[in-house]
Amino acid sequence: MTREIHRFRNDLLIDDNREVKCLLDKVDEWLSVFVLDPRLEHVLECPRCKFLASCLEFLQILLESHGVPFLIRHGLPEEDLLLKGWLEFEVQPNFEGSTIRLTAVCDPAGLAGFLYWYGIYPLHVIVFKAMLLGLKQAALRDEEPM
Repeated sequence: MTREIHRFRNDLLIDDNREVKCLLDKVDEWLSVFVLDPRLEHVLECPRCKFLASCLEFLQILLESHGVPFLIRHGLPEEDLLLKGWLEFEVQPNFEGSTIRLTAVCDPAGLAGFLYWYGIYPLHVIVFKAMLLGLKQAALRDEEPM
């Protein structure tokens, strides 16, 4: 089962959003998130904010028609989600059994997300190696006769 979190930033459409179309086609379960900037709350009566509210409402209806929950968070968008990332596991059979390839993809949001990702890069290496070793050990245990 594949799971994903998608953060809507600027493009609040579904039909022409390639990333959303890919999620609808390839991901089993995902959550969509929009971060509402509190700096806009004092001007909620302006036409632009009313338009944003109606777009978010329409987006929620569209997503829910596809079975996708939509979460609107309040906070500073640049601080709420520092990065968007996912892990991709690819298993390829070979003559000795199989090979697992783990790819970590990161799309940092701003300088803070970039510094976070690369600041703890050595820790990621350790954690991902341990994760792959754990998968290997679990697969070998499952192969042993009982």
